[in-house]
Amino acid sequence: MNIKAELSNKILRENILEHQKEARFYDLIHTEIFNSFEQQRISRGLSEAIELLSKDHPHCLDVGAGTGNIALKLLGYDAASITGVDLSKEMLSKLREKLAQYKSKATVKLIARDIDSFLENNDQTFDFIVISSVLHHLPDYYATIKNLQQVLRPGGVIFITHEPFRCTRKKGGLQEKMIKKLDYAFYFLRYLMFIFAGKLKYLNRDCHYSDFHTGEKAINIKEFAKSFDDNYKLSVNKFAVAKFALSAKMLNRKRLFNNFEIIVKKNA
Repeated sequence: MNIKAELSNKILRENILEHQKEARFYDLIHTEIFNSFEQQRISRGLSEAIELLSKDHPHCLDVGAGTGNIALKLLGYDAASITGVDLSKEMLSKLREKLAQYKSKATVKLIARDIDSFLENNDQTFDFIVISSVLHHLPDYYATIKNLQQVLRPGGVIFITHEPFRCTRKKGGLQEKMIKKLDYAFYFLRYLMFIFAGKLKYLNRDCHYSDFHTGEKAINIKEFAKSFDDNYKLSVNKFAVAKFALSAKMLNRKRLFNNFEIIVKKNA
C-alpha cells in the first residue's frame, strides 16, 4: 500500500470513529451548524440552488447526510427521491429516527458507505447533489467532485456549503479575537451545563485526521473552482461560521469570513 492510500484509509477510519462517538450528541455539539443564523443561511442557499433546476420533482443525492440537516429540508421541495450517503451508520440511525416523524411522497434511501465507494458501485444519476460540511472530511475532495460530476444529469445542480477555506488575510484583529474567544467561552460553558444535566458526555475527540482539510490544509477556493470546466456555471459566496448566531452575525457584518459555498449548474 502506498503512502497516499495509507493516508486515505487513515482519514476514513478516523472519520468513522469520530462520528461514531458524536452521533448521539451531534446536533447538540455542532452549534456552528444548528444555530439559527446558519440554519437560515443554509435554507436560503438551498432554495436558491433548487430554483436553478431545469425540472420539477428532482432526484437528489445528499452527500454526508449525517443526522439529516439537509435531507429533512429536501423533503419540503417535492423531490422524487432522496438518496442519503454517509460513512457512519450511527449518524444515519439518528436520521432514520427523525424521518419517522415526517410524511413525504419522496422515496428516501439511506446508505452507510463512504461517498467514493458508493460512486464506484452506483449507476444512478441525480438532478440535485448537496454536499454540506463534507469536503474537508474527504481524503481527496478533488477526485470526489470529479466523480460526482459524472452522476449529475444535464441541467442538474451541485450545492456545496459550510466548508472552511484557506484564509490569506492577516489574522489578529482585536475585534475578531474577542468575538471568537467569547464565542468559544460561552460554547464551553454550554457544553459543561449539558454534561451536568446528563444530556451530553465528554467526548475525547481527535479531529487531526477526521477534519483533515482545515487550517493550513483548508480548501483553496480559486483552485477548487477550477474543478468545474466550461460545461458548468458557478457562483461563490463567502460567509462566517461561529458557534452561536450572534457571533456569526457580528463576524459576517465585519466581513470576517472563514467558510464558503458554491452553487454549480451543469449545462443542459
